Amino acid sequence: MSNSPDAFKGREIRVSHAAGARFDDHTTNRDSFVPHEVSPAPYGNGARKQYAPSYVKFDGMTTNAHDFVPHPVLPSPAVARKPYRMYEAKFDDETTNKAEFPAHDVVSPAPHSQVRKQYAPSGVKFDGHTTNRDSYVAYPVSPSPVVQHKPYRMYEAKFDDETTNRAEFPAHKVVSPSPHSQVKKQYAPSGVKFDGRTTAGESFTPHKVIPSPAVQRKPYRMYEAKFDDETTNRAEFPAHEVVSPSTHSQVRKQYAPSGVNFDGVTTNAADFHAHTIAAKRPPVGLWVENDRTEIMIHAGRELPARATRVFSTTEKNQSSVAVRIVQGFSRRASENEVLGVFEMAGIAPGPRGSAQIKITFSMDEKGVLTVEGTDLETRQVQTTQTQTRDK
Repeated sequence: MSNSPDAFKGREIRVSHAAGARFDDHTTNRDSFVPHEVSPAPYGNGARKQYAPSYVKFDGMTTNAHDFVPHPVLPSPAVARKPYRMYEAKFDDETTNKAEFPAHDVVSPAPHSQVRKQYAPSGVKFDGHTTNRDSYVAYPVSPSPVVQHKPYRMYEAKFDDETTNRAEFPAHKVVSPSPHSQVKKQYAPSGVKFDGRTTAGESFTPHKVIPSPAVQRKPYRMYEAKFDDETTNRAEFPAHEVVSPSTHSQVRKQYAPSGVNFDGVTTNAADFHAHTIAAKRPPVGLWVENDRTEIMIHAGRELPARATRVFSTTEKNQSSVAVRIVQGFSRRASENEVLGVFEMAGIAPGPRGSAQIKITFSMDEKGVLTVEGTDLETRQVQTTQTQTRDK
């Protein structure tokens, strides 16, 4: 049988999308997945709430966009505006419509009482702008009162920095601080060598480091595994033979293989005995358009097995389809083995994808595959039988 993708051009089949929602993913057992219609979720009290428009124009997509009916935007309710109250200060800015803004003179605010308080200067020279700068009268600044300064107290630490006027700064000697008590505590060294600076580094006297007390080392215990690395002095390392570890008990457990093919390295690879994994039966399916394999019964599935799916035409006014049965692991149909082909004729002409052809795969315990095709419009049935291979 021909494995050419163009051998059956014009008579190919494709998965039908008109027979419901096609599942295109993986479940624990994909071929047992039955598509169904999605039911709307019930509301909490069983009664559906009355639709209330949001007054916002819809600019997006619904689950079914062509069912969406646009509606006009309702105007917002009119709001009564408060009467305009003229502000008493002169306006020196821009409004939304500057040309409509009438300028007016500045009106002095009404006094809080009939008696006006006497003006008292703050003592700070004014250096800014008032609302009407030309009416501002400057006045002299009163000198601040003289403050009696405290006598200067020389700081006991040596100054090693800069002042506002460095040339006027007189250097002085460092004066030792007065002791907190008449009795000076005896100096006790910390045992740590000083490696830094004091306020007067030249007065620091180094002292010897006291060695740490000797620690009794535990006797060396040779490790039972062979050393395969580097030490500080590799030439001094004596290699030795590998000693098998002692058993935890006198009775050694019987070795039980795990059933998994070992694909690595053991301590002694020559002692390892590989075993064979049983091959799976390749999946079987149909050759559909674009040289793709539509799997009907997956590899290694427990037998007997059965799977049904609806297919359709790939061309306009297509009157027949070639049902090609393939077996293999490749998603490209031409790379798999063709088990059989049968043709279904007499399909009613129509647009691409309009015909509905139900195909059922049934495989028994011996691997005998029966394929049945049914035209859902004319009820025409075609059946074929073939033997699949185990691996």
